Amino acid sequence: MSASASSPEPAVVPRYIRFVQEMPMTVTGKVQKFMMRQQMIDELQLQESKTA
Repeated sequence: MSASASSPEPAVVPRYIRFVQEMPMTVTGKVQKFMMRQQMIDELQLQESKTA
């Protein structure tokens, strides 16, 4: 087994992990990822990066 197979790429390792009691959900029961993302940006005072 090579060393690269045992450790993930740095791009796929999350920088921050937060445990919550409940997640913001839509009426149909889907997780609102954009709300979680915005809450973390606000809480950690991060700059929002634009992609594409």
